[in-house]
Amino acid sequence: MGKYLHLQISLLFATGTFILVLLMARYVYDSSYTEQVTDVRQATIELMETVAEPATIASYLDKEDMLRDVADGLEKNSIVLHAKLITTKGTKVSAGPPSAESSAYTVQMVLTSPFAKGKVGELIVTQNRDLIERRARRTGWTNALTLLAVNMLIVVFAAFFINFFLTKEIRKVAKRLHKITPGSNDQLEIPKRHRKNEFGSLVGDINYLLERTKQTVDSERDLRKKVEDLQVKYRRIFEHAASAIFISTPTGDITMANIAFDNVRRMSEKPKELKKNVCQIFADSSLVEEMLRTAVTTRQAVSNDLLFYQKGGEEKWFHAVFLLNENNTIEGIFYDITERYILEKESQRQAERDHLTGLYNRQGIENKFRQHLGRRGGQEDMTLFMLDLDGFKQINDTYGHDVGDMILIKVAKRLIESCRATDTVARWGGDEFVVILYSGYSEEDCFSISHKILENLSSPIALDNGSTGIVGASIGISTLRQNGFDKKRLLKSADKAMYQVKERGKNGVCFYNAEKDSMICNMYRPERSD
Repeated sequence: MGKYLHLQISLLFATGTFILVLLMARYVYDSSYTEQVTDVRQATIELMETVAEPATIASYLDKEDMLRDVADGLEKNSIVLHAKLITTKGTKVSAGPPSAESSAYTVQMVLTSPFAKGKVGELIVTQNRDLIERRARRTGWTNALTLLAVNMLIVVFAAFFINFFLTKEIRKVAKRLHKITPGSNDQLEIPKRHRKNEFGSLVGDINYLLERTKQTVDSERDLRKKVEDLQVKYRRIFEHAASAIFISTPTGDITMANIAFDNVRRMSEKPKELKKNVCQIFADSSLVEEMLRTAVTTRQAVSNDLLFYQKGGEEKWFHAVFLLNENNTIEGIFYDITERYILEKESQRQAERDHLTGLYNRQGIENKFRQHLGRRGGQEDMTLFMLDLDGFKQINDTYGHDVGDMILIKVAKRLIESCRATDTVARWGGDEFVVILYSGYSEEDCFSISHKILENLSSPIALDNGSTGIVGASIGISTLRQNGFDKKRLLKSADKAMYQVKERGKNGVCFYNAEKDSMICNMYRPERSD
């Protein structure tokens, strides 16, 4: 039945009407019942009024036979069950079977003398309750069933007209609409009798939607064709690109890669099972993991230069870019920058290095300062030695610049030998050198390191002409201890301490205590064997 709209509407209409009719039938039944009871009571009163005159005369005369005639006459009426006459003198006459008197079915009338004012008797009539209630129920049921039958006929006719004028047309439209293919040129025909009403407007709106659907389908079909063409085009670009391209999960598990990426994977020294994750392909897997996390968190492109080891241990460098896609996957691209990286590093090394000694120059020291500042905001300790060679000018002036250059090279080598691999040794300019220790040393430790440097420098240096040259150094030391990095103060304090050595006779050490703003000096006088 769910397929037939007219039956559904008729059933709903009939159900609602039936419920309403039941309520109305109940009301009609009650009303008819009450009306019938009321009418019978009124008829009883009228009957009593008809016999009131003879009953009054009989009561006044107190004639029992006359009273009996009145009572028998009343009792013969079908609506009267029992009639009783009582005079004021005590005479009682009744007719009909005795019954319990009920106020609802008992009617009383006072008899008044026509000759003199005053009561002469009383007429009491008990109605035939069973008869009255049967008639009332019959009348009530008759009216209620008539109402029900009439309304059912109305429902049947209403269902017929609804089906003929509405649901039949709806079924036709629905059947036609079911056969229409989305995107086709087919349209619905508006029923003639409904062209100017709401149903006709509805069919017109459906035709409009069909037209719009056709336009949309045509547009999507064209767009899909363009997208497919682009997919083929970009698929070829993706597969044959010189750069390595991949798609992975946010944790780096590779789900798609091009030919260039597979070639890089084959070159990797890593085991095959590790090559399924992009993090494991490169030397520093933790750096790649951090790049992935940053790309997921910031939803922005993340790039870095990554070290890669080929089979056999040969180094290669790749520049990698990671980006989080809308579908929560990582799209990555990297390309070989080994030659460029080597050239940049060499260029950087040449820019940071002194061409004569190979030590860091001022630019190199500036970069070291910046790197220190980048570590924990420069809150780590740093100790700086500022050295100025003593006796170098005399050798340079005496033997020439070539010898002077040789002396500087020897001094640089001895400084490196006197320091740790983690320390930084630089030529500050001319015959000045700088040593940076990445820790805060005590005064005793600084003097001990300085004496080791002075001892190594004091050894005679063989010259090409067969003679020897001896140089010393004036060393100024300054230390910063976790109170914020101040490059200018560090250099100024060390320089001030160095010139304090110069004033005291050179070839010694002065330690500047920034906390106490004091200077502690120790002059070095090495013993030389003749």
